[in-house]
Formats: sequence, structure tokens, C-alpha cells
Amino acid sequence: MGAVDSTTKAIELRKSISEVLNMMKMKIQKWSSNSPCVLKSIPKEELSPYENLEKEETGSENNDITFNDPDIITKTIKCLGMSYTPKEDIFHYKSYKTLTADKAVKYTKRGISSLIPSIYDPCGLIAPFTLKGKLILQAAWTYQSNQGKPLDWDDPLPEDISRQWEKWINEIPEVANMQTERYLYKAKQVIPAKKDLYLHIFTDAGQKAWGICIYVRFLNDKRYESHLIYGNSRVGPTKTS
Repeated sequence: MGAVDSTTKAIELRKSISEVLNMMKMKIQKWSSNSPCVLKSIPKEELSPYENLEKEETGSENNDITFNDPDIITKTIKCLGMSYTPKEDIFHYKSYKTLTADKAVKYTKRGISSLIPSIYDPCGLIAPFTLKGKLILQAAWTYQSNQGKPLDWDDPLPEDISRQWEKWINEIPEVANMQTERYLYKAKQVIPAKKDLYLHIFTDAGQKAWGICIYVRFLNDKRYESHLIYGNSRVGPTKTS
């Protein structure tokens, strides 16, 4: 993934990448973009699946030079665990709505170990949710009965872990509705200078886990605007040295 300041730079960058990789006999396919101009500069057989844009969606009238060739936009694609919809220029997690339908939910250590890692969130935008999953996973792996017996792969979950697991599963559709803008400065006419951008970093730790979140903050028409750009979490160790 990459972003540049203009369609001209985007077209030049794509050509440069293609030329370098062609020298190594490697051909890049499935190019995606939120810019119809960029997509039109690429052979259609090298594009990701796309759709036509209506005239009112392009923001400008078709020029005669296009011979009424309709503007196109890349369809929704998967990207770093999230989904990206170029038409709306947003990242979202809608693909996870069917997660429990695609994978049969099992109330066992095997079921937890299979489902929780399938949510991939390297940017950490849903870290509070994935952290709860990690804690449930840790609880299943460290559990011991009164007789000191750990859970086998397909043993039924103890009641307290089972309740947490059910609650976490029921929250998946709500988390799947979460979305965020790819471009942070949509409300501004001019991209803020680097000196006008502020990073606010928050960290916290407890006995069970610790985490970090990073926000970018900038002035927009006499009021400050902030956006979450990164988050991460770790579960605490089960043994202390």
C-alpha cells in the first residue's frame, strides 16, 4: 500500500515499480486505486476487480477525449486484515461479519485457538476487542481443574471461560461495523505541514495486560481534530521470574 500527493505521482510510481520488477521477470497484477485517472493508465487485465462509476460520482463531467469510456473504481479489497473500499475511501472490518458462519464455533480450547487468531489487525484499531480474545485464549491454555488437570483440545470449556467466550463471539458483528477514514484530512483544503501535526501516545499496564495507542492531532478551522492511527496490546505473563 502507498499514498502520494497527486494522481500524476501515483501513475509515475506505478510505472517505476512495474519497470523495476519487469527487469527481474516479475509482473505485478491486481493494481488497485481510489483514483479513476490512475486506473485508466493501467491495462485493464492488470487491474483488481473494478466497477463503473456514475457521472455524478466522479465529481466532474466526462471529457470528449475519453470517448465516453466510463470512469472506474476498484471494488472492495482485503488489506492488512481490514477491508478497503476505494469508492468511499474507508477501511472497515465488514468481512468479519460472517466469521462465525464461515467457521463453526466450538466451545473448546481447539475452537478458541482456531477462531481468535483469524482476526488479523496489525494496525491495532480494534485492539481492545482482540485483547479480550487473547485473554480468553490464555485462560483456556493455563486452566487447571481442582485435580490439577489442564484442558485437552476438545474438552468442554469451564463455565466461566465459556461465558466469556460466548460474549466475545456475540460482539464480533458489532466490531465488524467499525470503520475509519483512510485519508485523515478530508475536512481540510490543504494538507497540514509536518510542524503542525502532533502525535499523542498513551500507554497503560496492569496485571493482566498492557497496551498502547497513538493519535494524530491537528488544527482544523479553529478546532483540533484527532484520529487513532495505531494501537497494540500484549497479555501479561502467566509466570513471574
